[in-house]
Amino acid sequence: MCVRRILVRFYAATMHPWNLTQYREPAALAAGPFRILGIRSWHSTHGAPYEGIGRLSMTANVPTRNVKRRHAMKAKIMLLLVSCVFSFLLLEVSCRVLGFSPPKPSPSHDRTKLSHVAFIREAQEKGWMHWPLTRSVKLTNEHPKGEIVFQRNGSSFRENQETPVEKPVDTHRIIITGDSHTDGAVWNNENAANLLENALTDAVGEKFDVINGGFGTFSPYQELWIYQKVLRQHQPD
Repeated sequence: MCVRRILVRFYAATMHPWNLTQYREPAALAAGPFRILGIRSWHSTHGAPYEGIGRLSMTANVPTRNVKRRHAMKAKIMLLLVSCVFSFLLLEVSCRVLGFSPPKPSPSHDRTKLSHVAFIREAQEKGWMHWPLTRSVKLTNEHPKGEIVFQRNGSSFRENQETPVEKPVDTHRIIITGDSHTDGAVWNNENAANLLENALTDAVGEKFDVINGGFGTFSPYQELWIYQKVLRQHQPD
């Protein structure tokens, strides 16, 4: 029996040398992942631990079901990653072809243009109001002049003249607040605030000052905030 066991171990070692350390007792060997076909243990024979040495068939090189599943999962993950990268590249190319390029960095603002009034200056620095003393031209076929000039004064209002914080004497002051519809995609003298100012002055015969406090992209909450922090300080009636 000892000689046969030695022969079995030697045969396994010559077929797969690294399996020598994996050798177990016959009962455990029959149930383990390394099975020796043709060799039956004491429990399946009538007395002898081994009936004979048959052909040794090792299954170490055959992947198990779990290994196959892991390989399949790795393949699926790699396929998903490749698909995501390809999709992002395709989206980037499509956006550039259609004209959606990354935004260009805005030029540095001239801080000397900021208002000397403390609460207006704070709002301008933090982006709560548009940068003051700016002028931009937009070419368009929707206007008879073929272009629209967007101009702001030192208080960031759409006015050609400066807007003093204190209300002038014998003047009625009205402030209009809102989003881009109030701000207006027109020339300053064509926006609703200036048209209302001229109409009231002509109809009543007294001086009116209507301030355009509209800011594009502002929500009602932001409009209320800018009114409480800045616009109300201009003493509207």
